[in-house]
Amino acid sequence: MDNSLRRLSPLLKSAVGTPGKAGNFQCDVIIVQYLFNLIKPIIQYDIPEDGIISPTLIRTISQFQSIHLRFQHPDGVIEPEGKTFRG
Repeated sequence: MDNSLRRLSPLLKSAVGTPGKAGNFQCDVIIVQYLFNLIKPIIQYDIPEDGIISPTLIRTISQFQSIHLRFQHPDGVIEPEGKTFRG
């Protein structure tokens, strides 16, 4: 990775996903919802960009981890600089 990119602050401030495992701050949830809508051909449906953590969003995160990132044990959480976010 280009060293100049490493100096950038993370797009997310806190994890998004499964309650109890993630902070789910509204601004972070909206970013994740927006990013999933950018890859709509992959997930095949719209995610409301309302900042609310929903069962649909958690299921989408888990399915993305399982199907597209080949996680053996998806946790339904996107960490600011984690594998799911990078994926």
